Amino acid sequence: MDWEPGDEEWGRVVDADGNVVGLVCARIPIGAARDDLPRSELPSFVEWLQFKSMYESRYQIAPEILEGVFKRQISRNVDYASLSLNDLWWATVS
Repeated sequence: MDWEPGDEEWGRVVDADGNVVGLVCARIPIGAARDDLPRSELPSFVEWLQFKSMYESRYQIAPEILEGVFKRQISRNVDYASLSLNDLWWATVS
């Protein structure tokens, strides 16, 4: 687990090779887990997205929504119309 309590919005779960297999948001109950992880192993109080690749740009969100959720200005160096989970993590991590 890659997380510094009290100062980060996201926790990352990495495998032995350092590949991200999951993300969990501390602010809202949302997470992302690699699609080969059994859903039965994931906490039920979190809303889960499943992904094949952290780097596939297949999501979109208005930056204003993220700023409302995270209560701060987010990175403008990200294309929010074509967003990967890795982009989302970098744009919103404290």
